[in-house]
Amino acid sequence: MNHVQSKNVIVIGAGLSGIAAATDLHAAGHAVTILEKSRGISGRAATRRWEGAVLDHGAPFFTARGERFTALIQTLEESGAVRVWTRGFHVWRGGVLTAPIDSHPRYIASEGMNALAKHLRGVSPFALETGATVTGLERSDEGWTVTLATGETRGADAVIVSAPTPQALNLNRPHLEPVTLAALERVTWQPCWALLAQLSAHPNVDWRGVKLTHPILEWAALEHTKRESSPALVLHANPAWSAANLERSPEEIVALMQAALFEVFGSSLEITQAIAHRWRYARADTLHLNATLEQGNLIFCGDWCDTDGYGTRVENAVQSGWAAASSLMAR
Repeated sequence: MNHVQSKNVIVIGAGLSGIAAATDLHAAGHAVTILEKSRGISGRAATRRWEGAVLDHGAPFFTARGERFTALIQTLEESGAVRVWTRGFHVWRGGVLTAPIDSHPRYIASEGMNALAKHLRGVSPFALETGATVTGLERSDEGWTVTLATGETRGADAVIVSAPTPQALNLNRPHLEPVTLAALERVTWQPCWALLAQLSAHPNVDWRGVKLTHPILEWAALEHTKRESSPALVLHANPAWSAANLERSPEEIVALMQAALFEVFGSSLEITQAIAHRWRYARADTLHLNATLEQGNLIFCGDWCDTDGYGTRVENAVQSGWAAASSLMAR
């Protein structure tokens, strides 16, 4: 009988791709530790709970196309963990709001989009450390040595990096082969300013989400149409405007995005309080055209890896994590 030799694997980043990779590796008998710099997990599948409001201020929804991911979502839907939010979005262009055409389902996590990481992990008991900022990654005789901001070092047979490429490059640029370095540098990113707002009342409108063609805004979602929540709204600014205003203060962004909201929707949406959140690496613009990027037992994954031709999506992140685990398990 053939036995798989257990590897000691460190996964950097507890976004959906990192969680997906760690879950599969642990299930195959490998020792896995995730190191996540933030206090929470799930990356840009992010949710904020704020005085009765539940706001998905990162990825607002997700779709399911691939066989394995679709099967997972069907199981989660049966348990009530996810549900269909809508099958299409209104479109605003030139002052005209157009109703959606019925299309494929757009899902949300019932508790908030950040619950997706918990559902992916299930009961898998791999080690997960939050507040663990990785500052360096170097080759060693055993494989790789990871250095934390505290000065502590960890050894690993293999490392999976699930961070956005600019952050990945900062970890170990001197140890990257030219082809790996070039591939990481080819991936480009778009920023996004998000506005999280509480509303005075449930608005009398017939839309749940709106895609906008506007000098500032590109997305609006009524968060209380997703799940039980006080009336709430999330706006996303478009990439060009977000990039041009990236270093402005959150207070300035709130004022500018609120003015844009009033320009589009008038007094139908009354905001009582609002905050802004900056996503410096919101979504990849130029993708890596493979499911992973690999340099021996150093594997990069994330939603910036094109797994199926549909671009940066929640499913893309998960599939890339699964692919990273599969590649490592095959060695």
